[in-house]
Amino acid sequence: MKLLIVDDNTYVVAGIRVQLDWQALGITEVFGAYSVKEARQILEREKIDFLLTDIEMPEEDGFQLIDWIREQELKTRIVLLTSFAEFKYAERAVSAHVYAYLLKPIIDEKLLEVFTALTEEARREAHDDRLRELGNDWLLERMDSEKCSAAALARKSPEEIVPEIRAYIRAHLADCSREVLSRPPAPPGT
Repeated sequence: MKLLIVDDNTYVVAGIRVQLDWQALGITEVFGAYSVKEARQILEREKIDFLLTDIEMPEEDGFQLIDWIREQELKTRIVLLTSFAEFKYAERAVSAHVYAYLLKPIIDEKLLEVFTALTEEARREAHDDRLRELGNDWLLERMDSEKCSAAALARKSPEEIVPEIRAYIRAHLADCSREVLSRPPAPPGT
């Protein structure tokens, strides 16, 4: 998993990079950007799982970056970090579906609490996606087999299909290790 920290203050970015043991949370790469423009360049090039961004920055602000992320339909989980405890910002953060709104200076315990929850949520979602994928693989495997046409499969009741899907998933669940789930998906056709 990858984290991008965005703040026009280079000391803030450098400090947060070393504030936690990111590797222990499963975050293998931590990127820093000092403007929204620079952040967009990183987001276009890397699959960023988590964004920790300041709000007020020169030229463009954190909300403009969030709007751009939403337009690109990126699945990046977002945390705001700001020096301003203003209601208008908090209200906008809620409407932008931001995971957390943190105030500077951020203490280690609070940052750890937020990112522990975020990484666990990301792993759970990846695990669920993998289970769905295994279910789809089972369905395709069954439909490809000579003894099971789509029509025959459609005639089966959920009570008949669910145990078969569960057995297939159990047989392939080893593929759902933390290391496998943290890897980026393989490009199509590989």
